[in-house]
Formats: sequence, C-alpha cells, structure tokens
Amino acid sequence: MDRYLDTHLDHRAHLTPGKDAFVIGQERLSYADLATKSDRLSRQLSHLGVGPGSRVGIFMDKCLDMPVAVYGILKSGAAYVPLDAAAPSARTAGIVEDCSISVIVTQASKAARLEEVVSKTTCLGQIIGADVEGADCTSIDTDAPAPERAPERTPDDHAYILFTSGSTGAPKGMVHTHASGLAYMDMTVALFGLTDQDRMANQSPLHFDMAMLEFFSGISVGATVVMIPEVLTKLPASLSQLMEDAQVTTWYSVPFALIQLAEYGVIDQRDLTRLRWVIFGGAPMSNRHLRQLQTLLPGARFSNSYGPAEANQVTFHHLAPAPHSLHDPVPIGQPCDHTQIKITETGELLIASTAMMEGYWNRDDLNADAFVHLDGQRYYRTGDVVRQAPDGSLQYLGRQDRQVKIRGFRIELDEVELALSTHPALFEVAVQVAKDGLTLEAFVTCVAGQTTTPEDLSAHLRDLLPAPYIPSKIEILDAFERTATGKINREALRKTA
Repeated sequence: MDRYLDTHLDHRAHLTPGKDAFVIGQERLSYADLATKSDRLSRQLSHLGVGPGSRVGIFMDKCLDMPVAVYGILKSGAAYVPLDAAAPSARTAGIVEDCSISVIVTQASKAARLEEVVSKTTCLGQIIGADVEGADCTSIDTDAPAPERAPERTPDDHAYILFTSGSTGAPKGMVHTHASGLAYMDMTVALFGLTDQDRMANQSPLHFDMAMLEFFSGISVGATVVMIPEVLTKLPASLSQLMEDAQVTTWYSVPFALIQLAEYGVIDQRDLTRLRWVIFGGAPMSNRHLRQLQTLLPGARFSNSYGPAEANQVTFHHLAPAPHSLHDPVPIGQPCDHTQIKITETGELLIASTAMMEGYWNRDDLNADAFVHLDGQRYYRTGDVVRQAPDGSLQYLGRQDRQVKIRGFRIELDEVELALSTHPALFEVAVQVAKDGLTLEAFVTCVAGQTTTPEDLSAHLRDLLPAPYIPSKIEILDAFERTATGKINREALRKTA
C-alpha cells in the first residue's frame, strides 16, 4: 500500500491516542485530537474544491493550529505552502499569485496582515481561521461531511512547496513530493534513532526545511514535538529554561541558535541531562562555540547535518565525544544512505537523492541550470565546493560564488571567516568583497563583555593567513541583521557596507 506523509499520524493516533503530539507553552494537542481536527479540516477543504493538484497556504505563528493545518491539507490531497507571517505583504502576495493559492488557513491574530495580502492578489478568495475583509471567511467546520470518496493520489503528488527567504529578487519555490518527504523522514528516523520516547524541540519556523524533522519524522515514531514560540528564540536564558522544563531530548537548528544558547543561555544552570542529541546545519558552526557546547552538554551527541533545502539532508558527521579541534572545520561528513554524490573538477558537490525536490515551481529556467544528468542519474548542482579527506569524509570549503579573485589571488571568503572567528573576543563574523572590487572587508560582533579593535583583529589574521587574505577594513557592529531563518543577511550587509 502506498505511504504518504500524513498516513503515519492516523496509525499513531490509534496506538497512543492520548499522548501529546505537539505542545506549546501550557497547551497540548494529543495524537487523537490532531487526527480528528485534521480530518475535519480535510473534509472542509474538499468541499471547497481543494484536492490533488491544489495548493493551500498556511499563514500563522507557531500554535497548535499549525500541525492541524499541515496534516489537514495533506489529507485533502493538496500541497501546503507555508507563508512567512513576518514577511512583507507584497512578497507573500507574490507567492500566493505564483502558486494560484485560493485558500489560506490562518489564525485570528493575522487578520490585519492578511487584509494587506488579499488586497494585492486576484486568486485568493477563501480564508479559514480569521475574518479578513475582501475574502470569504470561515472557521474550521466541525460538521463538514466526509467526501463521497477519498482523493486519488500517488506518492509523486506534491506535498509542500518551500519558498526561499532571500531579500532580493523573486522568491523561488522548492516542490517536494510525498516520496521525497518520506525518504527524508525514513532516513532521519534511522540516523538519529528517533523513538516515541523523544521530546523534540521544534525551533525552526514551518517555512524552513529543518521543521520537517519534527513535523514528520517525530510524528511518524510517536514522539512529542515541543514547539518553541518565536519570542523565545530571541531569549536564550528563557529558552534553556523551557528545554529543561519540557525535558527536551533532541535539538535541530542553525548554528546561530546554538551559539546564542552557548553565550547567553546559562546552560550551566540548567538540568539538560535528557538532551541526547544536538544537530546543527544550514551554515558552518563556530569551532569555539561548538567546543563550549560540548563541554556544557557532556551527555549529548553532536552531529553536523548538511543538505540544501532542495534535497533536505544528504550528508552527516557525528562528532567524537571529545571537544572538537579549535582550528579544524567540522566536516559535513559522509553521504546518507539515500544519497549519491559526485565532485566536479572545480570541487562542486553534485547530489542525487530520493529526498530531492521535484524542481523549482514554475521556473523551467532555474531547473535547466540546477540539474544535470550523469550516467543515467539526475543530479542537483549544489553550488557548494567540497574536498574529500583521505578517510572519505567531505569537508565544506564554501560556496562557488564565495570564491573570489583579488589582485590575482583566488580566495575563499569562508576560509577568511574561519580564521577570523578563532579570535576569542568575537561572536560572529562576515567577510565580503568591498565595493571597489579590489579588497576584502569584514564585519564582526563581539562576545558580551569582550572588546577588541580592528588593529588587533588584523594582527590576529596576519598570524594565520597570507597578506592578500587580510581585509583592508574591519568594522565592529553591535549586531547583524538576520534573515527569517536566523542567518546573517548578507544581501543587506552588501547594501549598507
């Protein structure tokens, strides 16, 4: 029998109906309630004409209605499109139009924001969950009758479309099928030994690919997902208290969230002995903060997870129990069982994976550039430059577009950032080509209570790198502007430099 991302929910609801599937704060949603409420939403969507081939938007902050929306949409046979509730309304409206979204599931607190979106669209007509001027609105219909027959679907049907959160240009949507989502789900369950005893922290927003680990892998094994409210992602001490109170067992996030916990989360004052696995990915991890975390959390395993959102996770590296070297970058490791790799002559990593997206939504131009067929296999061009170590593990060197030529010298900007980040006073760093195109410039933030000077940082770099690699300008900032997923907003940095 075919499997779908939503079929595991009903199985778990039958086995452990009263167990918490999702919790946020003091609110709880059992497996039985999640199954029942998502069934009701699915029936309602079906009566609105939603089914296989449809796309339904989700526009809400983290709350217990969010998993109901995800699973209700999937059960209807449609694909869900998570919309960043904090994004500019014009950007959201553009995605709605691009995907021909006619129905959005939301919450009452988002009515005003959605009015702005509705005013900029022509296809959006039905809002479920809030009263929005300019659209037909309703709450979830608890009495909607079941459709005459279940939607006819296949594992290759679209399950969700994730749009990039870039700050310039038209956002591009990555189309994942039930088959690609299931491949990722099965791989992570086995790789991280997920069970019904886990209490998994959901730190990432729904429009970020990392959330798939909790929403699908966790639910498939009957775990409890602890949703982290957005406000706590900016309050590390309160976040670590929540982790203790909720007895979190697994954590998955971008490095920045962990760096914040290491620096400001007073982890040494918390009982986090239940935390068994810390997974990070999406960007290189600071070695100094990794060592700090490994010392503060001696009972936890640490893993580096690598993979573009186009393919979910494709490689992994489980770190040794001893604190990692201060100077050696953390490897991205070895390919997962569901992934094949090739490395081009220029060092670009190509990946073929059963968890890979079908392609970019409505972007044949991007798809033509993104994929290549080799030996009868379709590979995705990651744009990442890697090197294979003698033991077979992969080391991430940087982006192809982060390799620059300055005065005849070919320089990896990530190498400069790594060297700069070893300075004990620094919290985060970003290096880019200056506007003159002839020099490098660096931007840094300091650890709380620490100070330094550009001259001191330049001297530090001169001990580690050749002269052409030394930025001509180093600016010390109070904080970096960040993208919606917590990464340094490099595009904004280029504009303001």
